[in-house]
Amino acid sequence: MKKVDRSRLRREYEYLRGSMEMISWVTLTNPTDDQIETKIDKLQARSETIVRMLKIIDSQIISEKQ
Repeated sequence: MKKVDRSRLRREYEYLRGSMEMISWVTLTNPTDDQIETKIDKLQARSETIVRMLKIIDSQIISEKQ
C-alpha cells in the first residue's frame, strides 16, 4: 500500500470512530435499540480491520526507510 492508501484509511478510521461515539451516545438514551447496537458492532469490526491494516502499512514504511 502507498502513503495515499494510508491517509485514506486514517480518514476512514477517524470517521468511523466519530460515528461510533455518536451512536454510542444515542444507545445510552435507548439501550434496547437492536439496530443501533448492530451498527456499532459493524463499525467496530471495520475499525479493527483498519487498525490492523494501518499497523501493517506502518511496519512496511519503517522497513523501507531502513
